[in-house]
Amino acid sequence: MEEKEEKKVKKISLSTFFLILAIIAIIIMGIFIFKLNNEKTEETKKSSELQSQVNTLNNTVTELQGTINSISETISSTKKDENKTSTSSSASTETSKNDYNKYLGTWVDNENNEFIVRNIGNDLITFTWSIYRIASIDDVTLPFKNNKAIFYYHGYDDKNYNDKNDDDEFYCRKATVELKDNSISIKVENSTLAESNENISQDKTDLFGGGSYIQPGQYNFTTKK
Repeated sequence: MEEKEEKKVKKISLSTFFLILAIIAIIIMGIFIFKLNNEKTEETKKSSELQSQVNTLNNTVTELQGTINSISETISSTKKDENKTSTSSSASTETSKNDYNKYLGTWVDNENNEFIVRNIGNDLITFTWSIYRIASIDDVTLPFKNNKAIFYYHGYDDKNYNDKNDDDEFYCRKATVELKDNSISIKVENSTLAESNENISQDKTDLFGGGSYIQPGQYNFTTKK
């Protein structure tokens, strides 16, 4: 009887032992499966983040490519505009040269006084202005801009014929030569010695014989010989 009970106890102890082992195995497997699942979830999350970063980089590359293309188009367009402007400017310059050619030669006013254009080019004009038996300025070269050239002249006008340079006889004048559509005009006006000195390179007193006789006014040369 006692032997039977001992065997029974041994069987229960073995069953309990194996049951505990089974429970421990189940727990360990559960932990392993849980950990494995967490790792898989984490990897999936990282994979999603990486994919998101890749998509962001792709979008950035696309935007940069678009910007590069836009800049290239702008540069290309600018070069085309510059070429057009350069061509237009060259054509305009050539046209201007051809237009100025029509002024070369001798022009006369109603009293047959002459204004002779010798040369126009490189922003300079060379001319002779002759007032019959009164005054002349020969082959003077001046800066030429916007179809205009300016020169100054000064001296004493001996109005009382006393062969003296009286203070009230001093004069200083400014002459503006302008090329118009079909004529040439010279506007003479009173100026000051200070203004003349500021533009000393344009003071042509030494070249203007009889300048004292050329009074302020408008001189128009409308006919070309």
